[in-house]
Amino acid sequence: MARWARDMLSLASCGGFVWVVWQAALLTSAV
Repeated sequence: MARWARDMLSLASCGGFVWVVWQAALLTSAV
């Protein structure tokens, strides 16, 4: 796999993790 593709993949997975945590924080604060 190309290096840039691997970097993009890791960046996407990290961003997805941050998004999930942020959504969970919003849900818990809204309750």
